[in-house]
Amino acid sequence: MAFRWKLCMFLVGALGVQSVYAQENGATGVTQDVDSLYNVVNELNSQLDEVKMNEKNEAVWKKRAKYFNIGYITNQELTLEDAESDFKWESKFGMDLNWGRTYYIPKKPLFGMLKFGIDWSWMDLNYVMYKDYEDETSGMGMPSGGSGSYYDEEDDELALGVHQLEYGMRIGPSITVNPVDHLKVGTYFHFMPSYSLILIDDEFNHGYVSHFVFGGQVAYKAISLGVEGRWGKAKYTNLSFDDEGDYGYDDTMDGDLSVGDMLDEAISKKKIKFRNKSFRIYLSFRF
Repeated sequence: MAFRWKLCMFLVGALGVQSVYAQENGATGVTQDVDSLYNVVNELNSQLDEVKMNEKNEAVWKKRAKYFNIGYITNQELTLEDAESDFKWESKFGMDLNWGRTYYIPKKPLFGMLKFGIDWSWMDLNYVMYKDYEDETSGMGMPSGGSGSYYDEEDDELALGVHQLEYGMRIGPSITVNPVDHLKVGTYFHFMPSYSLILIDDEFNHGYVSHFVFGGQVAYKAISLGVEGRWGKAKYTNLSFDDEGDYGYDDTMDGDLSVGDMLDEAISKKKIKFRNKSFRIYLSFRF
């Protein structure tokens, strides 16, 4: 009888232990399933965040890398440095066209908002028409040969005014911040080698000029507004007709000059140094 009682108690205890073990295993299995589900959800959220980030990077940076700018020159000064006292013209009207691309680095924006860039403009076309200069002693006039003297307008054979036309290419670093949505704020510094033409009535000046450009802009999606200043100076080759030359006859050869010799004597060549600086505003389209 005692043996049977002990056997019954042993069986009851074994069943209890098995029940507890089964319950613990079941709880562990449910916990593992929940953890696995959380991991899947977190991975999907990470993938979704990465997709959204890639889409924003595509829309904000890659699709807005190229630009076309239309600028208005609010003020530009052209100074003749070869004169005894610097002679200066101020702009009356000026326009600028700029077309290029920004190469952004790194691939993903730093802190989710900042990128460095290398700007390269393969076209920068600049035109300025200057105001007439009024001299107190001689009325309206222009410098003659960079000597600091002036000639009167009534003596001009060609009164075409003062114009400057330049074509250049620009390259330089930039920094752009995207604080929110599609809004971007940036600043840049460019080096601009350019070919410059200056027409002063019947005098033609041309030469290579190294310009430097500093500016900034605010952009939202495809539209940007910007301001910039530029400056540069160089020696120009000046070509003008020599009204006082006695060309057409060769004193040494006692005969008429050739056409080439006549042109050489008729056209005066010299070097003149100009410098210019300007301030402009522009509207930019990014695509």
